Amino acid sequence: MAAEKTVKIRVDQEKCQGHNRCKALAPELFELDTFGNAKEIGDGTVPAHLVEKAYLAKSNCPEFAVEIIEEFDIWRRIRDHDGVVGWVKSTLLVGKRHDNVVFMPGKFVFPGGRVDKSDNRVPVAAPIPKALEDNLMKGSPKITPSRARSLAIAAIREACEETGLCLGRKNDGRPPKLEGAWQAFTEAGLLPDPSGLFLIARAITPPGRVRRFDTRFFLAVAPEGQDASHDGEEAVATAWVRPEHGLDHWKARGWTMMPPTVACLRHLSEHATVASALAWA
Repeated sequence: MAAEKTVKIRVDQEKCQGHNRCKALAPELFELDTFGNAKEIGDGTVPAHLVEKAYLAKSNCPEFAVEIIEEFDIWRRIRDHDGVVGWVKSTLLVGKRHDNVVFMPGKFVFPGGRVDKSDNRVPVAAPIPKALEDNLMKGSPKITPSRARSLAIAAIREACEETGLCLGRKNDGRPPKLEGAWQAFTEAGLLPDPSGLFLIARAITPPGRVRRFDTRFFLAVAPEGQDASHDGEEAVATAWVRPEHGLDHWKARGWTMMPPTVACLRHLSEHATVASALAWA
């Protein structure tokens, strides 16, 4: 069972401009100082039942003045009877895109991005599962097996770049030295491992839009012992949330999300554990 960590918040008074959205969203955690600016209550320790409110306050601060002092997993791991890892609190990692990026500014999204030409040539710890390859090749427009592999490997790379989570495994012997976007895998002694990816959705932008995409959504169990983070440039916040809680934030207009993201959350909210979601996928 993973040990829980303490979560604390802090308001950077040099950045705070007195918008006080954090206090409006999480009055249990913030109060006003003598100048009318928000500050953390007490030492900033966040009770477990208010962790999601803390992340919500952080992601909605226009000056990025609210800081989470220590990231921590908001779940406890258990073992199901079939040996598949499950969760007492099944959560998903979502991130808020910077307001200044061209594509989907300010939107809450799952980690992801475009395929690089080199993705298909990256050595991996295990081949892409046949079931995953078949699912990726379904639908229209059709793709090749090579393209299917590239999509799976790109998902692993983008997850690492945007969150620091490396979906990989130790390789027998000395793994090849990977550079550039893959350097984190080399440093951890890992090779990318697509065998744990599950395809759950495909979304294609309707014709007539200025920016169009044909994207896939994958599900995977978070690597043991790794903490998620964000780069502060493309993404300015990350949070682990239950799917139904993500939908609550969207319905309350606290989070803005694209329709495919909302659809994925709706499907995944029907599952109480990761094992159930993986069986569905």
